[in-house]
Amino acid sequence: MLSPPPPRCLLEWTPWGEDRVMGLNHQLASLSCALAEAAFLNRTLVFPARLCLDARHEARSPRAPRPLDPACSLLLPSRRLVRGYSVPTASLLDLAALSRLAPLALAPLPRPANATPPAAPLVTRAYTSARVAAELPCAAAPLVVRRVASFWFRPCAYRIADTAALAARIAAALALPAERLPPHAELLPHMLRSGLFYAARLKRAARRVRMALGARGEYAAVHVRRSDKFTTDCNMAQFRRAECKQMEIDTRPEMLSAALSLWYPNGSRLYISSTEAPPYFAALRPKFELFMPEDFPAELESITDNYALYAVETLLLFGASSVVQTFGHATSWFSTACFPARLLAINGNIHRGKVASQRTGANTEGSSIQVECVGRMSARVNGVVYSSACTANPPCGTMSFIPGKGERPHGCGTLWHNAKLRSRSDPAPQRDCRS
Repeated sequence: MLSPPPPRCLLEWTPWGEDRVMGLNHQLASLSCALAEAAFLNRTLVFPARLCLDARHEARSPRAPRPLDPACSLLLPSRRLVRGYSVPTASLLDLAALSRLAPLALAPLPRPANATPPAAPLVTRAYTSARVAAELPCAAAPLVVRRVASFWFRPCAYRIADTAALAARIAAALALPAERLPPHAELLPHMLRSGLFYAARLKRAARRVRMALGARGEYAAVHVRRSDKFTTDCNMAQFRRAECKQMEIDTRPEMLSAALSLWYPNGSRLYISSTEAPPYFAALRPKFELFMPEDFPAELESITDNYALYAVETLLLFGASSVVQTFGHATSWFSTACFPARLLAINGNIHRGKVASQRTGANTEGSSIQVECVGRMSARVNGVVYSSACTANPPCGTMSFIPGKGERPHGCGTLWHNAKLRSRSDPAPQRDCRS
């Protein structure tokens, strides 16, 4: 059993700066890295009590604007002034379950100007996690403050923050040997992105929508990323002007329709996740049966901000039979965030004995991760359904994405629901974890 940290044995990362005004996926990646170091040091992590949401992300929301939070205003190096509001971290994350993985102490981050942390050793990138553990034990340093020069996920990528302990805890909770995990620096930024620790209300909302969709058959999901890509990445010159123009063209309705026809036959049921409003996709409706959040007002009644909606839609993408991402880079985060299903079920290589042992042994009520169901192409872990979009992603696997930048999307000579790709046609016994 994991020993709890000694009293007043804290780790705080600072500053919670640019990270805090980025998108939810970015913030979760950064917080995952800080959690990894806290787990390695067996310290309690000082964790933001509220998360900021850029007001621009609410552009599509029909709700009245809420008051801005001064703590969520920041002038970025690009000279763009971000203004936003905040939501309680507990409204997005299951903090009780997460604390069983690595203990947390909620605090207002960044700290108010008149609230300075107590005197504590300040460590920089010269201090790896191993050096902190060796030179700053809890008895000598009840609080250690790590100063991060850039985004918080980078200490994990640069192997300054040690991710081994947290990876080992995840492997043990999944009843898998640690060597089966992807490289830790690749896996850990996606730990919170996986949805395992989303708040229960978000998982309930996603299940209600999924059940409403599933009552009419399987569905595919399409993530159409446009507004933030063009207003942020292009404005910050991460892409050339010609590339930005082409990306905008490649995600116009007529181009989307042509690309989706490579993978899905007419009449396919598609859930669209996008910051664009439903009328934008009108040109796709003659070919496909489209669904968007506006089609599920009752199921999404409790979802009141864009981050919560984004989290629910991420869970819907995980639970789809097939998924298409916009722009090639997006496929990698989605694939890695699906790691519970990919590790437990991909290609049917399931360690059934280990899972069975886990259910009666390590996977107890006090565990931070509960494996509830494992099928050949799906899994349900901590109430999150990972379907075949996370494993084989029929019909074309990793080819099912819209490249952007003028590259042509690729088909694979078959369409979704081809009989040989449907699990019900497989003669081997199947287990469906989607209910």
